[in-house]
Amino acid sequence: MQLPSLVSALRQRAAKVAALTLLSAVVGSRAVGMSRPLVRRQASPLQAALQEVLAGDAAKHILAVEESVRPTYEALPKNAQGQIPPEDVFPAVVRSYFAKEHGWVVRGFEPPLLVANSTAVHSAEILGEKAPGVAAALQAMRRSGHGLALSDVVGTIAAIEHLVVEDSVGVLAHAYAANGLETAAELGEADLHEVLRSYLLLFRYSEGAEVDQQEHEEIKERAKDAPDWGSMVAFEEDAVRTSGLQGPTYKFSAVAGIVRDLARKYGKWQDAECLDMKSTLMRLGGAPGLAPFEAFRKEPDHGTYQFREGAGYLAATGILQAGEAPQVRIANYLLGPSNCIAPSRYYTVCCLNDCERLLGDVEAQVRRPAPTAEALLAAVRPASEAAEALRRLASAGEGLVPLHSSAFREWLHGAFPNDCPLPTSPEAAAEDAELASASRWLWSQEACTRLPEWHPLSASVADSVLEV
Repeated sequence: MQLPSLVSALRQRAAKVAALTLLSAVVGSRAVGMSRPLVRRQASPLQAALQEVLAGDAAKHILAVEESVRPTYEALPKNAQGQIPPEDVFPAVVRSYFAKEHGWVVRGFEPPLLVANSTAVHSAEILGEKAPGVAAALQAMRRSGHGLALSDVVGTIAAIEHLVVEDSVGVLAHAYAANGLETAAELGEADLHEVLRSYLLLFRYSEGAEVDQQEHEEIKERAKDAPDWGSMVAFEEDAVRTSGLQGPTYKFSAVAGIVRDLARKYGKWQDAECLDMKSTLMRLGGAPGLAPFEAFRKEPDHGTYQFREGAGYLAATGILQAGEAPQVRIANYLLGPSNCIAPSRYYTVCCLNDCERLLGDVEAQVRRPAPTAEALLAAVRPASEAAEALRRLASAGEGLVPLHSSAFREWLHGAFPNDCPLPTSPEAAAEDAELASASRWLWSQEACTRLPEWHPLSASVADSVLEV
């Protein structure tokens, strides 16, 4: 094996082991093929709290989170222990995961566009109410300045994801009631599908509240005439088919398992509407990444979406490009709050962030916080004009391009205007604050060098000093 391939393989192995550190504690020795319990070091307060929350979650879900997060984690600045900063960087990683995998905006640590002040992961309302131990441990780590390992990041994301999915099961009881059924009832095949379709409708419009049975029946009848009804039916039928459950009857616990699967996949399923909106906007005749505002407002209503936002809202959210002929920034519009649906007490579902997925692909290839322009160009292969712009950006930064900076985000928008939004002022400020905060934190991790030769730590200082 050639040296670059060997190094890459070793890095991937190390990341997988870090994820399994959490995984083995959660699912026990059976997950790694052992018949006897593992001998482990005592878990940190955060790991202990996460294990309590994730005790019933499947190993495959935790590994899926690790697979998505690992490239980003590897491309972030880290201290000598391989940990990332607890402020700014950590919340950005968590938000990025939910934006690209589910389209979720979690209440309590919303993105900078929606909340002016920097927010922390421990501020997530669902953690404070459903897992206060995790929230307290995260807050303590933030206050102490203690860095986070990959297992900490993966575990926290998996815990929030788990809590959100479990919270959605609460809507299922309302779906039973909306069909005149008790949760103790065992459902036949026909009732099962009716309840699941009611669940999907309630998930989108009821905000988790109880609904009137007659009102719901009227809404369901109208929904059957909508253009997306067939897609929704296919979505729930596929969830039943892949659940592995066999009738002829289904208990509430079995139906809840299907609902958990629907909740995990809902973000990607609903993104089909976003892709349809994107195609419509791109057909309105503007330059790449832009749609004329006049054509935007004149576009007829579609079956599942309408372009009714006014100039005031679009300007306030950074979506409108001002000028004699105002333009709508397509990527900014799709990720705007007016396109978020299914609001609940703890989160809302928005369009998937294609730019975060693109950035994740870049991170997986370059595996460093500030690569060269040529390394980035090999990863993304943009048009020649964009390539020259990236080289100029690197020249201004001593030959390197910080991935987590407003300048690189602006470059991504220029290179991929239909996929990547132009950062708003709050977003650009937050991106640069994240970079500055990480630098300050790394310097704070510097080992003390004022040690006499006889000091016990003197011999190890040379190996522990960071070269930043």
